[in-house]
Amino acid sequence: MRFPTGLTGEGGRWRFVVLVSAVVVAALAVLATGALAANPTVNHFVFSGTFTADDFCGTGATVDGTFTAQGTEWLTPNQAGYRNTEHGTDTYTNPANGNTVDINFAGPFTATIVSINPDGGWTELDTNGGLTEQIKTPQGPVLLRDVGNIQFLRTFDADGNFLSSQIVIDKGPHPDAETGAGCDVITNALGL
Repeated sequence: MRFPTGLTGEGGRWRFVVLVSAVVVAALAVLATGALAANPTVNHFVFSGTFTADDFCGTGATVDGTFTAQGTEWLTPNQAGYRNTEHGTDTYTNPANGNTVDINFAGPFTATIVSINPDGGWTELDTNGGLTEQIKTPQGPVLLRDVGNIQFLRTFDADGNFLSSQIVIDKGPHPDAETGAGCDVITNALGL
C-alpha cells in the first residue's frame, strides 16, 4: 500500500493499510508451523471507495476523496508476512472550488512483522517499490513523484493504531517520504 507521508492520518488507503496490518498479525498468530511449507494463498483484488478528510493536511479545510486499486496479494506462507503488487489512484477534490489532484501508484509492497511488543503492539518492516506515488492534476503536469525502493519500520499499538514510522532504506527519490512535501504540493494544487 502506498500513502503520502504527510497524509498518513487521512484517506481511505491508510485505513486499509492499518486493516491489512491487523489481518497480517492475526494470520501469523493462527498459522501453524507446518503450513509454512505449503504454497502461498493468492488473492486477486479490486477495491474502491470514497472518504472525506476533515482538516486536510492541517489546513482546516475539508477535502473529498476517492480511491481505487487492483492487484494481487500473496498471503502466508511467504518470504514476508504479507506481499502484494498493486496499482491505483487516489483522487482528492476541494469541494469549495472543484480543484482535483490525483495520486497514482504502482508496484510491489511487503510487510514483515519484526517484533511483537509485550503490550500486544507490533513493529513491521514495510517495503515499497516502483512508483510509490505520482501527484498530478488531471490532464496536467506531474507535481511530485516518489519512485524506487523505500523501507519503513512502522510501529502499531495492540488495537492496530499507527504510532510511528522511520525510513530505514531509501533508494529514491522520495521527496514526500523524506520531507512531507506532498501536503504542500496537494494543498497548493487544490487551492487550500
